[in-house]
Amino acid sequence: MSVFARRIAVVLVIVLLTLSSTSVFADKSKVRQITTIAAKSQKAISVKETGTQELPLGEERLESNPQTENAPEFPQQNPTQNPQEAQPDINPQDPLPETTTIPTPTLLHARTISDTEIHLEWQIVSISETIKLYEIFCNDQLVGTATGDQYNFTVTGLAPATTYIFKIRAQGQDNSLSDYSEALSASTLQPVAIPLSPPTQLRSDVQSDTTINLSWKVSTDVPTTTSVTYEIYMNDVLAASVPGNETFYTLTGLTPGTSYSLKMRTVAEDSAVSDFSESIIVSTLSGKVVYEFENMPAVTNTGEAPNLLENSQFSAGLLANYPADQLGDFVEFPFTATQGIYDLELRMEKSSEGGIIKILIDGEPVTQTLDLYEIEERTDSVVTLPIRLDDKAEHTIRFEVTDKNGK
Repeated sequence: MSVFARRIAVVLVIVLLTLSSTSVFADKSKVRQITTIAAKSQKAISVKETGTQELPLGEERLESNPQTENAPEFPQQNPTQNPQEAQPDINPQDPLPETTTIPTPTLLHARTISDTEIHLEWQIVSISETIKLYEIFCNDQLVGTATGDQYNFTVTGLAPATTYIFKIRAQGQDNSLSDYSEALSASTLQPVAIPLSPPTQLRSDVQSDTTINLSWKVSTDVPTTTSVTYEIYMNDVLAASVPGNETFYTLTGLTPGTSYSLKMRTVAEDSAVSDFSESIIVSTLSGKVVYEFENMPAVTNTGEAPNLLENSQFSAGLLANYPADQLGDFVEFPFTATQGIYDLELRMEKSSEGGIIKILIDGEPVTQTLDLYEIEERTDSVVTLPIRLDDKAEHTIRFEVTDKNGK
């Protein structure tokens, strides 16, 4: 028998012996019941450790054991209880475990900032160190969170002139949640009309038989936080919309030799519009083609390669710039045209860096010299030259540096 089993047997014997010294004498029927059970099991009750003598089967006599006559009484135990199950140790000095309750935020109030923003504030609870964050709800939808030591939040992206219902709740470090605060209603403001002005100095400097180039000055009273576009109207019909940072546009697909009425206006992202600019009348040319050097690759050049400069006064807002290194440098472009006599109109910029050049068509000079020097920049210099083209499939035009202005 193991030690564990022997200890169980001793405890059971003590209980039985205690019963025999107390209640058994009061009611012999209990003794008979015990001996009857023993008889049915065909075994005698014996515990060698206490010296108990074996009883003949069916015997009702019970002799007292001198070792148990003076034994203390034990409280009666539940037979189904395992005496080896340890009872928990309870120290009356140990504090009871606390149940943390997250306080509900209070004193929620709102301040309308604009037509799309509302600022919320609330009172920080006294045990804010237990708060991990605050959840902000707008119309029962979670729209943001604030840290546990924060007591305000700005709700953005709202619709103008609209009423919303706000409430908040706290979340503890253990992710437990407080009750919702009292609901609070607040409204955004009416949208503020932004004063807009139309583009100014609308003009057309370049036309062909099917295109018109437009340029303008941007509106100066548009707030930097507002996005705008420019609408171009041709004969009172919307022809194009241009981003607010652009200052030029080319209308295409027009009819040769036709006049068009053109005007513009500014449109803000909130649909506010300005008045129209003054109208201008521009005509397409008849039988003329525009070649844009900024879109034509140079066949060959000496010195530095041509580069592009932004200039709203030129077609497509770009200017082909050729920086020569020395006299005799040139840049040459290809173009196509049928055989015949033409008026060659060249639109070139004059500036303080302009040189003296000559122009050659298919290797033949068409002008002696052309001085492109000007103290103040000019973009309206147009030179008209008569030229004769033969039946070549492709022609070339060359700009060659011959000298520099003495200034």
